[in-house]
Amino acid sequence: MRRSLLLGALALAGCSAVVDGLEPPACNSNAQCAILNELEGIAADACELYQCSESAVCELGVRDADRDGRVAPECASFAPELPVDCNDAVASGTEVCNGRDDDCDGVIDERFVVDGAATSPLPAEPPVALVTGGAFSGSGSVAYGAAGNALAMAHAKNGSARFGLVSGAMAVGPFDMSFARAASLTDVTSTSLVPGCHVWDPASGSFVEGDCRFHEVALGLTGESVFAATVSRGGCTHGQVRVGYFPRSSAANPEVIQRGPLRRSNAFAGIDVGLMPPSNVRCTGASRTSGAWGAARPALAAMDLSGAGDQALAAWIADGFDRPRCGGEEAEVEVLGLHVQEATFGSRYGWVTASNEGLPRAVGLTTQGGRPGVGVWENTGYVVAFGATGGGIQLVFVDMMEAPAPFSPGDPDDRTGLETAALRVTDLGTIGSGAADDVVVALGSIRSGGIDLGLAWREGCGGGDERIRFRQLFLARDSAAGVAIDEARSFPAIELTGGPTPEAGAPALVYTYGGMLEPGVARADGRPTGTELNDGGWIVAWADASEPDPGPADDTRIVARRVSEADGALLSPDEVLVLSTPGDVRRGSPVLYRDAEDRVLYAFLRSGAESGFRGGALTCVPE
Repeated sequence: MRRSLLLGALALAGCSAVVDGLEPPACNSNAQCAILNELEGIAADACELYQCSESAVCELGVRDADRDGRVAPECASFAPELPVDCNDAVASGTEVCNGRDDDCDGVIDERFVVDGAATSPLPAEPPVALVTGGAFSGSGSVAYGAAGNALAMAHAKNGSARFGLVSGAMAVGPFDMSFARAASLTDVTSTSLVPGCHVWDPASGSFVEGDCRFHEVALGLTGESVFAATVSRGGCTHGQVRVGYFPRSSAANPEVIQRGPLRRSNAFAGIDVGLMPPSNVRCTGASRTSGAWGAARPALAAMDLSGAGDQALAAWIADGFDRPRCGGEEAEVEVLGLHVQEATFGSRYGWVTASNEGLPRAVGLTTQGGRPGVGVWENTGYVVAFGATGGGIQLVFVDMMEAPAPFSPGDPDDRTGLETAALRVTDLGTIGSGAADDVVVALGSIRSGGIDLGLAWREGCGGGDERIRFRQLFLARDSAAGVAIDEARSFPAIELTGGPTPEAGAPALVYTYGGMLEPGVARADGRPTGTELNDGGWIVAWADASEPDPGPADDTRIVARRVSEADGALLSPDEVLVLSTPGDVRRGSPVLYRDAEDRVLYAFLRSGAESGFRGGALTCVPE
């Protein structure tokens, strides 16, 4: 009876068979042998089961689901003489863009080319338009802020700025950014906003409406807030820092809110830019010990603490707006904490209150011209990095800002009991490098006793032989010693450009928790094997002009490289990820960020034909 059932089942399955030792059933797929496993009571995930062999017959053997001659990893002990597969769902030898290691070399999705001629076996995915419209140009100041699945972006030029927001598959913008202030200096319950900003008028000895502008801009993004730190030359020719925010729900109306008077915000009239100016220069704030006026190259990173508790850290160079992009006179780097406060008097409104009563903290000296780098250690603090005087990169740790006292009604100019505390700053020292510009910072995995820190920077700014470098450090933290660099758990600096390049733009940096190394699969080059704790790493991207096409001399492409967190070295020495190939356009410095699935996304500003912000996915979606 069983023989009859078996023959009938094999016939229905499309197999020819002579059983009881006469002839194994013929097949061309494992599915055609599944009936034998069912009849024998063998589970589909068993390590020994009937499957279609290389000779196209159903035979009992160690599980090899993709029929590539490698046994499934969990079944290795059943056939120690056979090679072990790294992905038993896909035949080894061909890398597929799926977040898995298909060719069993320990590395996932290597040589992924996003745009242009596909020199890799992986499918190309050209960048798509994110925010377009209006006159975008590669000159000016470009700013990004990322959080979760969203990216805020702005382009400032000649005092104006345009803003856009991408959240998942939805994009809005561009919209003209503006400043907004409270309609009344005395009505603390007012929820109305009017255009403009508050400035101090020495002639009248009072605050008056001013003309604040967007000559440089920095953005920070959380789930509910968009922070902005701008350099305005309206009434202050050297440049004055203005800070504020607007709710993310108001992205279509990006008014940077600067509430006043003092009781509502201690930053509404601008941030310290120098000595008390003459009456024809409207610059407010406490005096700098350096005597320098102005501000340049703002940077900002935001910490998501649920709406009214959101905070950020702004940093900039304490020098004039016209500071050179490459190098410059020695100047201080300043930082300021920002905290969103809200109150309800019939309706809800908010503002930004600053640390230390709006007085910035100088954290070091620089002779470089690029932006400082600011990175967020969630619920802990911030890391600030910048090119130090004489070379190297100075790092400081800034504890997260203490929450300001709750808002309460009263005399609008009386801040008694509402004063904000000074920031707590720890100097982490200086790491070796050449003259470093445009340092970027990204925090990685929290590990025993601390956290990984990634740094990328540009050396040789403006010299025609620029290089992009990277270093992975370990920040140790304990309750007694605080935060310090642990060199024993850090790795040496590496070069990403493979030699000098005529022009390399400011780098972008992101950390991804996984998707670079296949856990448990040995690497052919003998480097560290991936585990669940070190299978991710860092991606660095930058605008590159080393291979222009025959078109305009200022053509650029966007390229990127991957660094393994397992050893702080390039994942594959010959791997270059091309995000956009050369063409008759100029591409500005890119940004990298992660979505909700920990996939790495990218964006950049394209000028020339079809200008605007473009971007897409850099890493593959796990299968």
